[in-house]
Amino acid sequence: MNQFKIVTLFLLITSISAQAGKYSVIGVDDDNQVESFFVSIQQDIKANDAISLSEKVIYPFRIYSEKETIKLHSKQQFIESYSQFMTNTLKAALLCQTTDDLRANSGGLRAARGAIWMNSVFIGKPGTLDRERHKKGLDRHMWQLKVRNFDNGQMATLVVQDCKKRMKSESKD
Repeated sequence: MNQFKIVTLFLLITSISAQAGKYSVIGVDDDNQVESFFVSIQQDIKANDAISLSEKVIYPFRIYSEKETIKLHSKQQFIESYSQFMTNTLKAALLCQTTDDLRANSGGLRAARGAIWMNSVFIGKPGTLDRERHKKGLDRHMWQLKVRNFDNGQMATLVVQDCKKRMKSESKD
């Protein structure tokens, strides 16, 4: 009888996990929403559209490199600094990723080995976050996926190397 209960519990947990989206750990159950958001970031980067990308960012926004960490406090700063931090290496790293490369965990959503991190953030009225936090599951419209930071250093370089290997491997097939 105990084995039956364990098997039933396992099947129930498996069933619930299968129903939840693969990004539910970050508070978004609609996989298409997450993947569309990521693709829109790639489109902005490909088009060099700093203005559109600045709308998809959490402020303050951090850019990590081997030399320093830059903190941007506004959309205007983001737009003005865009050409300095959006290097060819970072562009290549972010553009070569697919939605299959996205990974979600309790720290957020990452792509390109962490060269980009995204989180679901509260966009309701200031001062209501504590009251609304517990309603996150009920009031999804109060939360939105935003980009938290870029890593313009070692991570981006490794991702570009990975992409070159993947492209080379795919061209042999």
